[in-house]
Amino acid sequence: MAAGRRHPRSDRCAMSGWNLADIWEAASTQIPDAPFAKQGSRTLTWREADRRAEGLASYLLDSGAGHQDKVAQYLYNCPEYLESFFACYKAAIVPVNTNYRYTADELVYLWDNADAVAVVFHGCFTDTIDAIRHRVPKVAMWLWVDDGSGACPDWAVSYDDAVDTEGRFLGGLILPGHGIMLRALESGTAGLRVPTGDVVPFPTNTSDALTSGGTYAITGAIESVHRHLSERCRESPATIITGGAGWKVAPYLELPHELVDSLIFDGLLALQSHRLAL
Repeated sequence: MAAGRRHPRSDRCAMSGWNLADIWEAASTQIPDAPFAKQGSRTLTWREADRRAEGLASYLLDSGAGHQDKVAQYLYNCPEYLESFFACYKAAIVPVNTNYRYTADELVYLWDNADAVAVVFHGCFTDTIDAIRHRVPKVAMWLWVDDGSGACPDWAVSYDDAVDTEGRFLGGLILPGHGIMLRALESGTAGLRVPTGDVVPFPTNTSDALTSGGTYAITGAIESVHRHLSERCRESPATIITGGAGWKVAPYLELPHELVDSLIFDGLLALQSHRLAL
């Protein structure tokens, strides 16, 4: 089956006339809150499916998939099966249904002969795929669908991460600022009023110990969040330091970063400019 859709992010030419992507997108417009797919207690609406398929289509194209490339679905029945077909139609990519009963040799034969560049698979097939990945070098993307059977392998990308186009808030830390941190440490050190010290690897006096401890607590937290984001997104996030004490912390942060003192004001100006342009 060939797909003939021009995706917003694709520079490939589209075939004339309607196609399946147009039909499914029309349904998502006409009946956005109607069920697109149901599985157990899980219901996915047409609006949600369209958004998630759009995200997956963008991910595939941004990751190197091209016009009429092949993407295999190695899945049991699930909403992600239909979503990934929807994404292929949007991106002018060809879906390749893969029978979950296939043996390792049959999988290699199918994906190699289809020139598949990506495989969407249920987590329970992780061990089977891991044993044959080296035999299908043309597959550049492995998209893992969580089925509760284990963790996403380090050679794959979580399907939910790939389809997320909403900039979901993942959560964050709340820490005392640099000044509050130092005052809290100072008050807990026999209530001493000590002068501000220096940040050193091995402090030998109270002033340096307080300043070093507070600074390393903040930079350590930043580095932990950076590591967690890198593990989740499988790429290194940009690190921007701002705030009144940013200049005190930045020199001791062992990560590539940018210090932007006026970040909040720059953001407010950009927001106002956007509003005036509407």
